[in-house]
Amino acid sequence: MTFSIPLITVFHLVFLFAGLAFIQSAPEPRQRLSRVLAFWILTQVGLSFSGFYSLENGASPRPVLLVLPAVLLIAGLLLSAKGRAYMAAFDQQKLLLLHSLRVPVEWCLFVLASEGWVPEAMTWNGTNFDVLSGIAALTLYAWSLKGTVPAGVMRAFNVLGLLLLLNVMFTALLSVPGPLQQFNFDQPNKAVLEYPFVLLPALIVPMVLFAHLASFIPKRGGVKKSEK
Repeated sequence: MTFSIPLITVFHLVFLFAGLAFIQSAPEPRQRLSRVLAFWILTQVGLSFSGFYSLENGASPRPVLLVLPAVLLIAGLLLSAKGRAYMAAFDQQKLLLLHSLRVPVEWCLFVLASEGWVPEAMTWNGTNFDVLSGIAALTLYAWSLKGTVPAGVMRAFNVLGLLLLLNVMFTALLSVPGPLQQFNFDQPNKAVLEYPFVLLPALIVPMVLFAHLASFIPKRGGVKKSEK
């Protein structure tokens, strides 16, 4: 599979800054999180290059493994008191920078759709309006640099952002060639089975999901500029 160099470049930059934003938003010490992310990235990249997720293996629901382990890990954290405390300690202002990267991600999906690698339903021309979450995140981040963003505003952002994320997640999963496919048979979701776009469902989506869910754990006040 061949993708354009500008598209690959933009996605790699998104991947890099998403990882940095997520790690920097985490509480200290961050070494363990860095090791876990590195292991997960190397595992998924290795599986994609080995052909594990290739269309030839489309008879099995293997693409579920792109996102399911990370979702189960997040669920485990939510069910644990220590896990919830860990999630609540993330810097919400820095997580807004992570959410803002949904704007270039949506551009990548738009280009991929125009080249026939993902269905149009996964873009802003279809039923995916996740770009609005990225725009809202940039707005809230700018607000947080000048003062405190009220907790109610952040709660509304995270509820709507989570709904938009779940919408595109299910559309993407049910559009991947294989036994789970229910939609978009004329133009399925093929790009996420190949490097580097395998990292979209394997890494970026779980981090964004984590960021939204972490915001629902009770904490004091709104979001304001970090004092660190």
